[in-house]
Amino acid sequence: MKYTHYLALGLLTLTCAGCATAKPSNTATAPEVKSQPAVEAKAQPAAQPQTTATVVTPENVPIVPTSAKPVDIAPVTQTVASTMTFEIDETWQTYSNKSLSFEFKWPTRGTYAPHWSVDFRKTDDKQIEGGCVVDDNYVSNIKSDKFCHTTSLVVEGEHYQTDYYSIKRGNQYVVVTFTKDLFSTPDTCKKSGVTTSANSCKEFVPEDYQALLNTIMSTFKDTE
Repeated sequence: MKYTHYLALGLLTLTCAGCATAKPSNTATAPEVKSQPAVEAKAQPAAQPQTTATVVTPENVPIVPTSAKPVDIAPVTQTVASTMTFEIDETWQTYSNKSLSFEFKWPTRGTYAPHWSVDFRKTDDKQIEGGCVVDDNYVSNIKSDKFCHTTSLVVEGEHYQTDYYSIKRGNQYVVVTFTKDLFSTPDTCKKSGVTTSANSCKEFVPEDYQALLNTIMSTFKDTE
């Protein structure tokens, strides 16, 4: 009986001890947060260094230096046609070269009658390029079926126009050269420009002068 009493008392003591140690929790529990799937960060492209633009030149296109003067120039159509005609009459004379078998006629007088000469150039002459005469003052080359016509103009100091007509004969070039002296129009004239005489007010018209040169060279022919 005494043993049972002590057993019951011991159980009661243990029960009360458990009640004393259990305390209510005052700590708020954070709601459960579901973990999000990891997002893989995309690598940003590395910054590219700034470079000079590259210009691609198409193949088979020749690059011509800007300082180079063209040799083969397509014929130029005159925008203003000459109103003058030049008649070949008894005042014209004939130049004849028997060794190379050619001749042409030239005028002995007239406002536009030029100074002229005939000379011969070797094929390796430095002033012959592509069959055309080239000098430091030339402004154009015009090729025809027979000649290469080069126009050269000097406007500083002396003022004159030179025209070369070159044609190949054997192992050399025949060059017919025409030179026309030009003058500034006198102050007494009502208009400014250039004239063929120092004391004349008559204006030099390039188209009319070219018409005369065309007439002269139209008489160029082989004599064989």
